[in-house]
Amino acid sequence: MSYQKINKSGNFFFSQDELSKIKEISIIAFSMIVMFAFFFIVPKNYLVIAVNKYHSTFFNIFSKILEFSASFLGYGFFLGSIIFFRRNFFETIFSLISFFIASSITKLIKNIFSFLARPHACIDHSLLQGSFFEDLEKTMSFPSGHSSTAFVITFTSMFIFFKTKSKKKLIVLVFGILVALSRVYLAVHFFRDVYFGMIIGILGVIISRLFCCSVFGFKKFLRINDYKINIK
Repeated sequence: MSYQKINKSGNFFFSQDELSKIKEISIIAFSMIVMFAFFFIVPKNYLVIAVNKYHSTFFNIFSKILEFSASFLGYGFFLGSIIFFRRNFFETIFSLISFFIASSITKLIKNIFSFLARPHACIDHSLLQGSFFEDLEKTMSFPSGHSSTAFVITFTSMFIFFKTKSKKKLIVLVFGILVALSRVYLAVHFFRDVYFGMIIGILGVIISRLFCCSVFGFKKFLRINDYKINIK
């Protein structure tokens, strides 16, 4: 692996386009947080039972695929795709820091609230579909780590792969929402858990973007965005 300097004019860091992108994605994030907050008016057990009742072999397999996609290993594949397709060191560092911030906050909060039970541990199994609950962890429910990682992937993708004002970036929101929904479907998380997992993932990405742009923008010797990664 080698680095090739790219001749560029202007300053990418906090350029007008970059500021517009940060503002646009922040508005999308805020809108999602406000919109999904209305689900808190529904009793937490009812949401789990309502989603879980659509239990089927297809949804089980699909949920497990989503679970892997939002796991540590799944994020590794996502990061590898950034390195391979974008070959941009700045975006790679931005992605790593986003994941580090979100996963660190998630782990810290999980340890603080480790006593909170998962849905399958406090809802009568006669009300739930499936027979795999006995093998699952019964605590460490809040917040959802998979939802946090899923929204890190979602919002990182918005910054890296889509241009400002591109409506296509809304498509990747489907991935994050499906992962969160699958965690409720499998009765391993309440809506509360996936909601705050989503917030943590989003905050991790936005904080990372602001941090990377600020640090690499004001320190010329760290302006690694000027280098293209060549994989041999």
